[in-house]
Amino acid sequence: MNNAQDVLLLESLLSEFLGEKFNLEETALTPKELSKQNSKSKKERIDILIDKIKNNKPLELDKGGTFLVHDPNGSKVAELEAWNVSKGPVTLQDKEGNKITTSKLKKTEEFGGGKGSGGGAAQTNQQESAQCLVNALVQKLGNDITPEDLTPENLKSVSNKIDTTSSVDSIIEFITTHEDWHDTLIHTAKLINEFLGQDVEFHRGSSFVDTIYAAWNKVRKEENLGGIKNDKWNPSDIWAVSPEVKSIGFKDTLAELNNQLLDLFEERKLVGISLKKLGPDSHITIRAKDQKVEKDGLAETTISPNSKDAYINFTSGATLQLRTFNNDGTSFQGELKGKTANQGKIGGGVLRSILSRNGLGLIPTQQEALRNATDLTDGFIKEFIELAKKYGRFDITSEELKSKSTDWVSSKYQALSVIKVLEEGSQENVSDALTDIRNYAGSTSSVSSVHLKVS
Repeated sequence: MNNAQDVLLLESLLSEFLGEKFNLEETALTPKELSKQNSKSKKERIDILIDKIKNNKPLELDKGGTFLVHDPNGSKVAELEAWNVSKGPVTLQDKEGNKITTSKLKKTEEFGGGKGSGGGAAQTNQQESAQCLVNALVQKLGNDITPEDLTPENLKSVSNKIDTTSSVDSIIEFITTHEDWHDTLIHTAKLINEFLGQDVEFHRGSSFVDTIYAAWNKVRKEENLGGIKNDKWNPSDIWAVSPEVKSIGFKDTLAELNNQLLDLFEERKLVGISLKKLGPDSHITIRAKDQKVEKDGLAETTISPNSKDAYINFTSGATLQLRTFNNDGTSFQGELKGKTANQGKIGGGVLRSILSRNGLGLIPTQQEALRNATDLTDGFIKEFIELAKKYGRFDITSEELKSKSTDWVSSKYQALSVIKVLEEGSQENVSDALTDIRNYAGSTSSVSSVHLKVS
C-alpha cells in the first residue's frame, strides 16, 4: 500500500467481506480487545493497562488526546484486576472528576495495535535492534538481570557491542517506553546468552551481515540455484558475531559456504538467529545443522483428465499439487500438502531450477507454456496429446484441447512436463530432486545454512 487511498480501499473491501467496519489503523480498546493479549509481547492487555495506571502514565484516547487516571487508593486497579470481558467497559476518572470508559482508549502499539502502512517494518526494525542491545546487556550483567536493569545508563554502556539498522538512542527510547516488552526481551536474551557462552557483538542489517548474503547470492547465481530467496537459505534476523570473524572471506561454493558457517556456528563465532516467535514461553532450536536430510522419493502420480492440476505423491506421505494459481495461465507453482495441513509453496522458477540441477532436464518456462497455450500450434498440440497419453494416462483430442481455456492448457502442460522428467529420471536423481522440493517448500531446503531459531 503506497498511500492513504490504498489503505481506505483495502479497509472498504475488508469491511464488505466481514460485514462490519474494519480499520487498519489503531482502534479502540473495546472489552473484546481489552480481553486479549498483545500478540507480540504476549502480555495481557488488561495487565498493561493496570501497569500504566499504577505508574501514573497517561493513556491515549481513540479520538485524540490523553487521559490520566486518578486512583489514589488503588480501588480502580483492584477493579481491573478482577475484570473480565463479561463486565463490559470500565469507567475511569481523572483528578478533576472527568470520566471516560476503557472503550474510549486507543489500542496503541503498546497494547499491540498497528501503525498503518509502513509501520510494520519500522516496528520490526526497532524490536530486533532492541533485542540486540538487550542481548549485549545480558552478556555483560549475566542471566540474573531483571527489568529494573534496563536503564538508559546500562543500555548505553553496551552500545559498542551492537551494529544495527536503528540508532542507539532510538533503541533505548523504544526499550524504556515499552515496558510490556521487557520480559520478552530479557527472556530471549537469556536463552541466547546461555547458548553462546562467550563475548560477541550483535548485528542486524550491518555491512558485515551484507557480506554474508552477498556470498550466498554469488553462489546462488554461479550454481544456478534459481530464485531461492535469502531467507530460504538463512532466515536469521540478527547475528551473533565474534570480532575476529569480521575480516574473513567467505567460500564460493554452496557446500563450502554452508560448511564454513557450520564450523563458525559450532565455535560460537558466527551464529545467525531467527526471531520467529518471541514470548515468555519461547525456546531455541538449531535448524539446518545436519545437511544430511532424510531422502524422499516418488511413490506415484495422480492426474485427472478434467482438472488443470496434477499430484506427485512422495514416499514420505507428502503430496505436491502442481497447477497455476492464477486464472490466466500464469503463476505455476507446487503446493506441498502434508497429512494434516498445507506446508508451503514452491514457485515454478525454483522448481525448474531444482529439477535441472539434479540432472532431470529442463521443463518449459512459464512464458513458454503460456505462449504455447495461447498459440496452440500443430506441433504443440501433438506434443501435448503425447504427454497426456504417456504421462497423464488419459486421451485428449485436438478438438478437445482447443476447447480448453488457455489457463487449463498452460497449467496442465507444465504439470505433465514435471511428471515427464520425474518418470524418465534415474531413481537417485529423482530422490534428490524430490527431497530438495519437499524441504524447500517446507523451508528446510538442503541449500539452507545453519541457524538458531527462537520460537
